[in-house]
Amino acid sequence: MNTINQWVNGSGQPDFALIDRLARWQSKTWTFATLLGVLLLAITSLSLIFKQALSSSDLFAFNSAFLTLVGGVLAYFVHKPQSFKRLWLIRLSSVIMLIAASYFLLEAWLEKQWIAQSIVRTPVAFEPLTEFSIQTYLFFILYSVISCLEVHLKKPWWRILDGLTLILAFNVLLMFFGFCLQCISASQTGVQAFYSLCITLCIFAMFMVLVIKRVQTGIFSVFVGVGIGSEVSRIIAPVLVVLPLLIVGLCLFIDNFAVFSLIQVATMIAAVTACGLIGLSMRLANHVNGLEKQLMDMSLTDDLTNIYNRRGFYLLGEHMLREGKRSGEPVMVLFFDLDGLKAVNDSSGHDVGSTLLVDFAELLRSNFRSSDVVARVGGDEFAVVTQQDAYKVVLNRLKNTVESANRNHTKAYTLNYSVGVASTVHRRRNERFDDLVKEADARMYARKKAKRSQAVMSQTHSADCAYLSEETIRI
Repeated sequence: MNTINQWVNGSGQPDFALIDRLARWQSKTWTFATLLGVLLLAITSLSLIFKQALSSSDLFAFNSAFLTLVGGVLAYFVHKPQSFKRLWLIRLSSVIMLIAASYFLLEAWLEKQWIAQSIVRTPVAFEPLTEFSIQTYLFFILYSVISCLEVHLKKPWWRILDGLTLILAFNVLLMFFGFCLQCISASQTGVQAFYSLCITLCIFAMFMVLVIKRVQTGIFSVFVGVGIGSEVSRIIAPVLVVLPLLIVGLCLFIDNFAVFSLIQVATMIAAVTACGLIGLSMRLANHVNGLEKQLMDMSLTDDLTNIYNRRGFYLLGEHMLREGKRSGEPVMVLFFDLDGLKAVNDSSGHDVGSTLLVDFAELLRSNFRSSDVVARVGGDEFAVVTQQDAYKVVLNRLKNTVESANRNHTKAYTLNYSVGVASTVHRRRNERFDDLVKEADARMYARKKAKRSQAVMSQTHSADCAYLSEETIRI
């Protein structure tokens, strides 16, 4: 819960379920990066001790493992709730990583290994400084700077962190793509390939810890929103990352075999890219359609009873009336009003009154067809649009169901209702749906008034009978 409370709404309403899953993955990713850093540090330490001659790749792997271990400690402090002590530990870890990464980069640039040679006293066979090693050291330098600034910069300066994180993401993609393409072209083999794999996995895991933290704020919060744009971005972003790699990797893979001509290679790449983009557009279209349907259902559904609301009733009722005019089938509108809801709310509370509404909605839904429109159009008012000719049979079945429910349940209320019916039979073809609803409403209130008058007459008759009986006893 504390983790969720830290998230800031940077782009619309956040998806808290997704945020909670990301927070759990943040801990797992941090653990993976730290354990892999410890393993790599142990392996490279043994190499430094027992090897007769060291290479630059051995020292590079050792340096990267050491930086990964420091980064794992830093990531642990960053993703936990911050306190005064943790802030100082974050600063200390960031400074250690920044100094170490800068020093290792300088050593590699000058082709010197002062510390390693003074401790191990083993000759080092230097190799040209590779792009992978430069990108690795730059990653740790940027990572330390971002981690340190994140606990100091306030909201107006978050754009700086967003820019630095984008630069870091570009650097990670360069490393990831470079490693994958080198594997495809088989330019790395043996121990060097193993070191590159471990370092790439460590860096990627550490980067994901930072990104999950950064989606709290700024431009990255769009990935954790509940809007359609956020849903689409979560689908398209991984595809846009993988698709270029697949295209270039396919080029290198085909080129290694030297079977096809340049035109044939270009044709196959164009076809694969077109198919991938078409598949992506179809996936996005289906996903957006599903989201639109969910939004439509939410806008047309009553939250309490889970049946249609007033807007859904009129929208679907108009559609059913047009279909009835086209097919010649009659359309009926039934308007219901619950009797005594206010008395139930006053005597038993609004929770009991809400239960009464839900029970009556369920009875309506169970007695009418799934193709009928059952809706709650007011506080205690319900309406149904149906094309059933024998609506009297349905009303009689509903009456029996309500009476059975009143006899069998032990709740603090009794279900009673009044109903009015309006039909398109023997009406003009240009009849409006609103006219049918008004007529059904008027007949419902006439029926309700008649029931009240009947109840008053019954009470008066009972009082008169009691008075006559009392007079008779007196005589």
